[in-house]
Amino acid sequence: MSTEKLNEILKEAEALSADEKVYLAQQLLEQAQKTGKSSLVSRHDDSLDAETEAHRRAQHMKWLKEHQAEYGGRYVALDGERLLGQAATYREAAEAARQAGVQNPFIVHVPDPDTAYFGGW
Repeated sequence: MSTEKLNEILKEAEALSADEKVYLAQQLLEQAQKTGKSSLVSRHDDSLDAETEAHRRAQHMKWLKEHQAEYGGRYVALDGERLLGQAATYREAAEAARQAGVQNPFIVHVPDPDTAYFGGW
């Protein structure tokens, strides 16, 4: 591929949102790993994974903050900011994520904002 074409693609990528850029980077990395021809892939893989994981955690926390009142007292399974399923039990939420095709979802119990919790003394 010519340098001109690569520069054109990069220019178009500038208009993407942060989430779209992360998604594009993940897809390109997966394609590069499949071909296995680039030494750069293995060197940058760890740092990209750490950045991607930090971004996903931020997405999870944002979603939980925005939807706590709606799903309080339930277990939710998330993939980034996408709700995969919600249920009364962890097992049911995990099953909903599996049915959505996600192998490693973020599953958490959402505290009910109207319930007072007591930790003992």
